[in-house]
Amino acid sequence: MKKILVLLSAFLVSLALAQTLPALTPPGAVAGLYTRNLGLKKTFFLDFQAEWARLGLADWVDQALGEELELSETERRELELFRQIFNLDVVGREGIVTVYPDGNFFALARPSADRVGLVISTLKNLLEDARPRSGWMVQTFTGEDEEMDILVGYTKELVLVATPTAADRFFAKERGLEVPLEGDLVFWVDPEPLLPLLETTDLPPELARVVRTFAGYATALELQPDGVHTRSRLALSPEGDPELLALLLPEEQAWPLEDLAQGHSVASGVFDLAGFGAYVTRWLQFFGVDYDLDLSAFGRRIAVVTLPMPTDPMLLQQNPLGNMLIYVETEDPITAEVMVLSWLQQAAAFATAEGAGGFKVEPIETDDLEARRVQVGLWGEVYLAHREGVMILATSAEAFSALTGPTLGDDPAFQRFAARIPANAVSASFTNLSGTLREQAALITSTLPLMVDDPAAMQTSFAIAEQFQAFLEFIADHVGGGVAYSQVQDHTLESEGFWEVRW
Repeated sequence: MKKILVLLSAFLVSLALAQTLPALTPPGAVAGLYTRNLGLKKTFFLDFQAEWARLGLADWVDQALGEELELSETERRELELFRQIFNLDVVGREGIVTVYPDGNFFALARPSADRVGLVISTLKNLLEDARPRSGWMVQTFTGEDEEMDILVGYTKELVLVATPTAADRFFAKERGLEVPLEGDLVFWVDPEPLLPLLETTDLPPELARVVRTFAGYATALELQPDGVHTRSRLALSPEGDPELLALLLPEEQAWPLEDLAQGHSVASGVFDLAGFGAYVTRWLQFFGVDYDLDLSAFGRRIAVVTLPMPTDPMLLQQNPLGNMLIYVETEDPITAEVMVLSWLQQAAAFATAEGAGGFKVEPIETDDLEARRVQVGLWGEVYLAHREGVMILATSAEAFSALTGPTLGDDPAFQRFAARIPANAVSASFTNLSGTLREQAALITSTLPLMVDDPAAMQTSFAIAEQFQAFLEFIADHVGGGVAYSQVQDHTLESEGFWEVRW
């Protein structure tokens, strides 16, 4: 009989090993993190790791960490051993962490095949008082000073860390959690298990309706040979706050990216500014604040273009607001401009020594734009322009000149990705990752050493900046462009993204 029980236990454990970790996890979690295939896909980063080490950045980080923690040589060796064992290889094949409404948590890991023996043998040595339970070896560590107890366990290929209550559910076969999205790394929040708690609170019905609007959020990332793919889902309840639903689930489409100016990054989206102002006003009045945020002069579409920055430190200081174009749809252009000018005038009072103001507006003659140059204190000049029901704010003269330059549709880097964006997208963006990283690399060497006051540390700062610059340029050689977009599907906002990487 004893042999039969041993064989049955081994059979049940083998079944557990064959199942995915979510299938073994207790359901009802309010939040979770799930990983898979990280042990296999970390090979994508081998060239990046090799370059990081070749440049000496790994040694610099280790040295800085050792100095900060004041580690002895023995402690350094122990830290290195810990790194070798408890890194991404612990969840190399799979890993999951979940949190429940009662505060309990549950975690399972399936280490990489080439590291699982080392991880399990290390746990065997650490868990000196482990006892068998349903085919596992487990040990409970009692918390001190009201800290929660933690149960740690292992089998031949799995590692378990959980609060005893969550572990009891697992061993009682309460299993079968569903991960909302597919991916190598998935994070999600599910507020539904918390909704019964609303009935036990004194929350006003209006606020309870806002809380009930959010039915869940999930985001996933997956590494593929062509680059990084992302996906996210914001689920909203039709029984939630109707005004909030209208803001989060617009019916219009975003401006096409190809019609906007070229830049390192270009983003376009739908957001009802007038509706937002009315919504904020209603809640201010609900809490007894007599203020009317009237944004009715604005429309429903917004776009932002970020243009290259100068890498010369002196030019950077003359351009503190950066190089951006901000497009805002208007219903009443004159009123919208008056409001923006009043905001800029208030900003100028804070951007000038002793609050002297430094605010000045003057018209500019252009071929096809009605525009004004605005001096905003020590922040420098910004420009306001109007074009067919759209107000455009340029944060520099360089940005303003881009309005008459080529559009993003003329950019070959964008043309390769344009077909990925659906026509009914409520938001969309394009990023030239390579160009952005090269700019950041140049900025590091021109600005980072200036932050060091100690002359003795200046040389080290320059050396580190050059190393970081070289690494960023290496990454820039391996990446291209990226796009992301969102669509409304029933009461869900579905988003997808892709960023090109040449591993």
